[in-house]
Amino acid sequence: MGSYLNPGSKGFQESLNSEIYVDKTGLIEKTNAVLNTRQKFICVSRPRRFGKSMAADMLAAYYDRGENSASLFSSLKIHYVSSYQQHLNQYDVIKVNMQEFLSMTHSMDEMLTMLQKYLVFDLTDHFQNVRFRDKNNLIQVMKDIYAKTNRSFVILIDEWDCLFREYQQNQDAQKKYLDFLRAWLKDKDYVALAYMTGILPIKKYGSHSALNMFTEYSMTDPDELARCDGFRYTKNRQCMREKSLTFGDFLFTLKALLLCSVPLFRSSSSDLAADYNVSLCGQNGNPAAYGASHGDEVSLRSLQLQRNHRMQAEAVCGHIHQMLSGCPKDPFRPD
Repeated sequence: MGSYLNPGSKGFQESLNSEIYVDKTGLIEKTNAVLNTRQKFICVSRPRRFGKSMAADMLAAYYDRGENSASLFSSLKIHYVSSYQQHLNQYDVIKVNMQEFLSMTHSMDEMLTMLQKYLVFDLTDHFQNVRFRDKNNLIQVMKDIYAKTNRSFVILIDEWDCLFREYQQNQDAQKKYLDFLRAWLKDKDYVALAYMTGILPIKKYGSHSALNMFTEYSMTDPDELARCDGFRYTKNRQCMREKSLTFGDFLFTLKALLLCSVPLFRSSSSDLAADYNVSLCGQNGNPAAYGASHGDEVSLRSLQLQRNHRMQAEAVCGHIHQMLSGCPKDPFRPD
């Protein structure tokens, strides 16, 4: 067990020990289905505090071959799925939080150098029986391990998009980061699953996407992951009663979260900088007046995006209200 290689189940155990735990193990059934397939690249975009890191901890605990985590899942939904035993604790897991490395460095080059150095340390320390061609090259180290062991990795990347929030105007840094991720993950036999979480959608630049192999799942386009979030009608109602919450309390909090996570709802990832410029302009309810007083700082396109964000937040709240009200035709309510 290392800091980044096979990190264990402590994070997930803490979630299970918490006062409120929502069973999201339905996600594991989805990731099991795409292991070692062309669909093995998954990117999940959610606002802050929507359980992204908890889900990554859960996947690490389930796949980590460094320990036996069966007891953690014995009472959860995934335990009753046919693929459960087949993949439980069968993979070497690499789990990194990009925000950690960004916080410890002062440039993109420094961040990528530290990331690769730390991962190589864990890998070479664990696989001491492997002869490495180049211990300073992360990609080659993982190729050598796979060639020797024939064991592929589950790679979990939390806060993958933190760089775009830190280096909003630095196109060179963004491109270098995306090119690193592409070189590390794309078309590599040693990748069994690559799972990324963040707030922003996959960043595109130029005429192509560096990470076009990923399937994206967002709040507004969750696809089959909509049924993996763990929220269920009866449990929601019970939890709200226990905490003396009303529908109004719930929806007010949800809407605040959505509106504070404006970048998640933009219609084009190329408008990153423009979205950040206007992310707060509508707080007084009059974005048009803001634009008029700030001239070229806010484009008409950006103002339209701001209105779209608010409309989408209202739509999500509407779906949640229907679900909690017990509407039988709500597509997000399970049978």
